[in-house]
This record gives sequence, C-alpha cells and structure tokens, in this order.
Amino acid sequence: MEELRSDTLVRYAIERAFIALAAAMRDIPQEVIEAHALPATLVAGFRNALAHTYDDILDERVILTISDDLPRLDAQLAAILRTLGHDAGD
Repeated sequence: MEELRSDTLVRYAIERAFIALAAAMRDIPQEVIEAHALPATLVAGFRNALAHTYDDILDERVILTISDDLPRLDAQLAAILRTLGHDAGD
C-alpha cells in the first residue's frame, strides 16, 4: 500500500493499464457484454476516475479492484474466448 502511495511510476502504470483495459472493452460488441454480464461501464468509470480524479481515489479501492475485480474479469474474458474457440493465451 505504501508503494502505491509513494511511487508515481506505479500509479502511472496502474492508470495506463486501466486506460488500455477500458479501450479494449469498447471493442467488445454490446451483445457480448450483455450476454456475459461484463462490467464494461464499471471499468470505464473506474478508468475515468483514475485518470481525472486520482487524488480522490482511495488507495485501498485501487488495491481491491486489482486483487478482487480484475481476476474475475480475466476469468470472464477467458471463458468468452474459449466459447469462441480461441485460447486465452492467443
């Protein structure tokens, strides 16, 4: 937690990762998002909060999002890829 608070490079990397994730989520068709209950709106909102009001975001919320929410999203996306016949590592 202290590293997150004090290391601007780590904070920047987190912000950039959420920017990339939100951009990638915009490429997923809406019907796929709805069918798989993907949290596209939440991802976009969190990315916007990080990018525009970072000082107001609780560090604990960032850590919880990374540790709790991203693994679930990763599993959802991997399942979608499997149903499409793609390996998640491709």
